[in-house]
Amino acid sequence: MRDMHIADRPRERIAARGADTLSNVDLVAAIIGSGIKGRDVRVIARDVCLLLGNGRPLPGYEDLSKVPGMGKVHSAQISAAFELARRLLCKPTGIRIHQPEDAEPLLAFLR
Repeated sequence: MRDMHIADRPRERIAARGADTLSNVDLVAAIIGSGIKGRDVRVIARDVCLLLGNGRPLPGYEDLSKVPGMGKVHSAQISAAFELARRLLCKPTGIRIHQPEDAEPLLAFLR
């Protein structure tokens, strides 16, 4: 990261242009902040992003800690970010489905 111009670093780009303008790799790099000797934060972030998507569940602390360079602190940071997002985005609706007809209004957008 030190080889990047300051304005091109993920945290500075968030401040200047907003988080929504960054790639997933850059967002992960901004969260973990630094790499380790011989392993740049962008490489670590890319490896974390390889664990995401394609219908897979989000990786947990144990999976994240297996990524070379993540360690306990970075794994905890990403796990905490995932949990915060889950809590904010997956608020309970209070809707209970007791029979198939109860689900119909929830699936109307599929028509």
